[in-house]
Amino acid sequence: MPDEVPKRILSIQSAVVSGYAGNRASTFPLQLLGYDVSALNTVHFSNHTGYGSFRGFRLTAEQILEQYEGLEENGLSCRHGYLLTGYVPGEEGVMAVGQIAERLRNERKRMGEGLMWVCDPVMGDQGRLYVSQGCVEAYKDIIRSADVITPNQFEAETLTGLTITSLPTLRTAMTALHEAYGVKHVVITSIQLPSHPDSLICAGSTQTPGKHMHAQFWYQVPKQPGFYSGTGDVFAALLLAHLDAGSLAEGGALQIVVRKVLSTLSSILSRTRKGMEEELQTSSTDLDRNEKEEKVRVIRAAELRLVQSQEAILRPPESGWLEPRVDWPEEMN
Repeated sequence: MPDEVPKRILSIQSAVVSGYAGNRASTFPLQLLGYDVSALNTVHFSNHTGYGSFRGFRLTAEQILEQYEGLEENGLSCRHGYLLTGYVPGEEGVMAVGQIAERLRNERKRMGEGLMWVCDPVMGDQGRLYVSQGCVEAYKDIIRSADVITPNQFEAETLTGLTITSLPTLRTAMTALHEAYGVKHVVITSIQLPSHPDSLICAGSTQTPGKHMHAQFWYQVPKQPGFYSGTGDVFAALLLAHLDAGSLAEGGALQIVVRKVLSTLSSILSRTRKGMEEELQTSSTDLDRNEKEEKVRVIRAAELRLVQSQEAILRPPESGWLEPRVDWPEEMN
């Protein structure tokens, strides 16, 4: 009996040699869950930028397209039924990714097959853009073709021009994303609200076919102390892995998928936090370090424990505390 052909994902985002960010953070969970991943890198750095120093290079829009064209020439591109996109450097690079998405979708259509595109519009965080305004405008253009977008709070605010300060304004922002860009599924991550100071909110919304209605929900997740690079990349990868093109017609399916993703990610972060504390305690006896060396020690210890979290990736833990909410009060005091 022949081996089953795995589902194939084209993942276009950044990459690092050491640690976990971009494709390095996404590929392992996707492969573990049975997907064949083709990683097209948009930048290639020695380590993620949080270390303060890094070496490597950013690919131009032409170089990104050239890699894809190599796949096309050999009949490899059309084999991918899923597209995952993350950080892309520069406005031209973002537009190149939009071109790739369009070409791949057309290829699949000619074959009588579909394409699911999960787009993480990586633009900034914590009130700060780390891309140009041209990139923002480029994302506003290309996300209209995406099936699912996963902006964080700041990126959702940037795309809508709205400020998210409460559950009602969060709901308004998700509706605005549907209406402005025609995106069917929206998941906003890492939302911090004054009404929930000790938690992060993650919310999702599915546009009901043929109606101006949306199935919307939110989850409340306890904050994990510390900063961990690559969590958004893992989130988007797991979201795609648990999606099924045929089962997302109703919003309830997205709600179940997001619950699985949050459960797994919470387990990964708990394991990472524990490992970080053990590593820092072990190396605490070496006191002959300058400020830069100490910063690197802490950041290195905070790298995600993905390999150690295989069980949680394969089988998302049952999390009784992680319950979906569909209530949207007018005010939260």
